[in-house]
Amino acid sequence: MSDAAHEALPQRSRERRARHRNRVAEGEPAASVPGALEEEAVAMRTRGEAPQYEFLDHTADVQIHSWGATLEEVMEWQVLGMFNYMTETATVEPKKRVDVTVTDAHDLRSLLFKLMDEFLFHFSAEFFTVHEVRITRLDTEKWELEASAWGEQWDRTKHTIGTEVKAITFMLLRILAPGEDKLDDDEAPEDNRAAVPDDCFNAYVVIDI
Repeated sequence: MSDAAHEALPQRSRERRARHRNRVAEGEPAASVPGALEEEAVAMRTRGEAPQYEFLDHTADVQIHSWGATLEEVMEWQVLGMFNYMTETATVEPKKRVDVTVTDAHDLRSLLFKLMDEFLFHFSAEFFTVHEVRITRLDTEKWELEASAWGEQWDRTKHTIGTEVKAITFMLLRILAPGEDKLDDDEAPEDNRAAVPDDCFNAYVVIDI
């Protein structure tokens, strides 16, 4: 990446790129690039065509509402929603795999926050853009998870330019079990929401743009 392009990045993105270089310098492995990635990602993709997330207005920021039959699925859709706000993930090819591990969360909310922040870090540090994501291990006793994402480096000649997500916030971050079908009255957005099956988990995350 050229010096001019680096300087054009927002300050927060430059800081994340510097943090990434430090991680690699300290011996942390870079994103894995196994063989047959496209076949692997296609085998993992079993989702329906309709996305299970929506964007809700929230003052100067945006709230992502996702839903899924399991905790893993509702969290995966949050990550996909975040990346779809920055570009069209349908145009992203699974040329590379990135694995993340979260071991320092203390509850479900912080687990989702750290998962999204890890993938946002990879976008800010190396422009890794997601095509598909899967949580491969979720431990709700130790509050740990492992996840893999397939994608490629963002390319302005190929991918659409959306709005950069600067940060994930704890503001209104909620994960609701099936049956808990709405936020508190003072938290619910006015335009809430898409039709969601009653047996789904729902997650709400405000992203800083």
